Amino acid sequence: AWQDMNVINNVLDYSFESDSSFCVLGITLTSHVPFMYGVEHTMHEFENMPQTMSAYLNCLHYTDSCIGVLLDSVLNSPLAENTTIVITGDHTIFRDEIGFSDMNKYAQDNSINFKAGHTFTPLIIYSPNIEGNIHISDTCYQMDIFPTILHLIGAEDYYWQGLGINLLDSVARKNRQITESEVFRLSDLIIRSDYFRNYCTISDSIVQSE
Repeated sequence: AWQDMNVINNVLDYSFESDSSFCVLGITLTSHVPFMYGVEHTMHEFENMPQTMSAYLNCLHYTDSCIGVLLDSVLNSPLAENTTIVITGDHTIFRDEIGFSDMNKYAQDNSINFKAGHTFTPLIIYSPNIEGNIHISDTCYQMDIFPTILHLIGAEDYYWQGLGINLLDSVARKNRQITESEVFRLSDLIIRSDYFRNYCTISDSIVQSE
């Protein structure tokens, strides 16, 4: 498997060689279990820290440095004027049932804001269409990333808007039109059935044939 710097270099090569509008997705894997990069290439020593946590943090330092190369390259080039960059994660990794609960005591003893079982993922968005530094403390979901990007690239008339909301719309954040449980139900239908074909053939109602 490629290390993260290989992924970032590929993303940069594609970005600077493209002569038209494009979307490129780079998936970093170094910070995924079993965190071998952090074991083999220690960047920082953490005294008395459980080995898995130390390896994970070293992996994050490495991945962050790779993302820094991406940001420096793009934001110091003409691409910065017309590029939206999204940095996020797919899921948390520290779940009690797979053996990470031993880190809780270390975190508590050292005043580290960490607890196995917490389900937070990062979301950082850069866009020339965002003025200033905006920090959103409302509850957000991964489903909100897609409609937020549509807004930032001027594609809000795209035929599929997703199930989330534009996070830059403060009114929408306070008035979601669909519940979290309903989103999970519909997401399962999209994954497991021919949802869009059924939806398009059954009037304006949400799928009734499940």
